[in-house]
Amino acid sequence: MGEQKQTLRILDRNQLHVDGISNVVSFDSERIELNGILGGIIVEGEDLSIAALNLDQGQVAIEGQICAVAYGKSQMEKTARHKSKTILNRLMK
Repeated sequence: MGEQKQTLRILDRNQLHVDGISNVVSFDSERIELNGILGGIIVEGEDLSIAALNLDQGQVAIEGQICAVAYGKSQMEKTARHKSKTILNRLMK
């Protein structure tokens, strides 16, 4: 298995460049959710927009006033966990 790397670069709190992105889950002007090779990334701010997106190279550039960047579970991890809870709930009935 190859080494997985993910980089985030924030410039002047109004530009964010991220490598290692597999897809964009959702976005609007205040919140962008990304799936990366190491899990989910949530970007919050104001007037956010996706300035560049290249999923073949796993790169995204975000512009706007960036207030917070947080790591979380990817959408696939959330879905798998939800399914396992549902199965467990059915077995416990």
